Amino acid sequence: MNAMIAPVNPHHSTNHTRRWNIDEMGELLASIFVFNALDVIATISWLQMGMATEANPAMDILIGVHPALFAGAKLLLVGLGITLLSLYRDRRAVKIVTYSLFALYTLLICYHISGGLLSA
Repeated sequence: MNAMIAPVNPHHSTNHTRRWNIDEMGELLASIFVFNALDVIATISWLQMGMATEANPAMDILIGVHPALFAGAKLLLVGLGITLLSLYRDRRAVKIVTYSLFALYTLLICYHISGGLLSA
């Protein structure tokens, strides 16, 4: 009886756990951008309803000029920051900053949601 030897496929594992090729840093950075956009919407809404004040003095000036200027500046600045973090995503410090920003934005969105629920 001749035994056939199949070529070894380096991408095939006998381990039945599937390994996904996920760009975790890319997903975190994209989530931060989306959370920032949600924060912009929530902040403008709270301000227009008179239920909040903008904590950042520079952003407070921009929103005083026009909400669209505030939104554009915030999206642009965070977008540039995310681009910079993405360029250096393999560095340990950038990973720490990214995870920290993700956690902070998650808390901020939870704060907006809880504020919305409590004010309803």
